[in-house]
Amino acid sequence: HKICPPTSSFAKAIDTLSNKYGKPDYVYVATDDGKVVDELRELRPHVRFETQTIDRTKYEGMHPVDGNENLANPDTVDELYVDIHQMVRCEGGFVGMWSSSLMLLIYGLMLSRRGYYPPMISLDHPMGIDPGSCFALRAPENVMDLTVPYDWLERE
Repeated sequence: HKICPPTSSFAKAIDTLSNKYGKPDYVYVATDDGKVVDELRELRPHVRFETQTIDRTKYEGMHPVDGNENLANPDTVDELYVDIHQMVRCEGGFVGMWSSSLMLLIYGLMLSRRGYYPPMISLDHPMGIDPGSCFALRAPENVMDLTVPYDWLERE
């Protein structure tokens, strides 16, 4: 099932990475929710957020991303590939959720491209600890795995 942490959790995670590794030139946002980018720009007006200019209404309503028939549309698949390409090319950290198979793919491609584990913050559970999953990926000891449950970020 899909978990959607509050946008403020992503903003706080961006702050955490920026404080530790320096302010990024920009933050690329891949989302199925058109309001997220506007919310991030409102929460962090000093940060440059970039995203695709696409119609995200196809993701709204009764059809979540998983199992959405719109994903069979070649234009939608192209949009997904652009998001994957842009995220893999990012030079800074990564914020997402380990429960997302797309995040696992992207993080693996980032690792392959860079040759080292990029800093990341997961908003659901630590790397490799996915309750209900039959597969586990363990982070090497030198990995900066700043896994923070999004509800903890909200309590600060």
